[in-house]
Amino acid sequence: MKVSEIVRTAMEQSGTTKSDLAKLTGYSYQYIYDLLGGKRRWHEQPINRVYDALGIKVSFNVEATSAQEPCEEVDQ
Repeated sequence: MKVSEIVRTAMEQSGTTKSDLAKLTGYSYQYIYDLLGGKRRWHEQPINRVYDALGIKVSFNVEATSAQEPCEEVDQ
């Protein structure tokens, strides 16, 4: 799922408008509009601000897919 889709879904569920989101994040309405419309690229700061404003939590689960031999230590 793309960031804009996640944000739109959270906005719909919470009844948050683009104008509300702009006020909550400190960004302009136009900036939020452009992010959601794909005219601007999402990067770390706006993702963090928007997710915080909407109460979106992100977690990562990393698993190794294959067993690897441990690395040998090299004495110097």
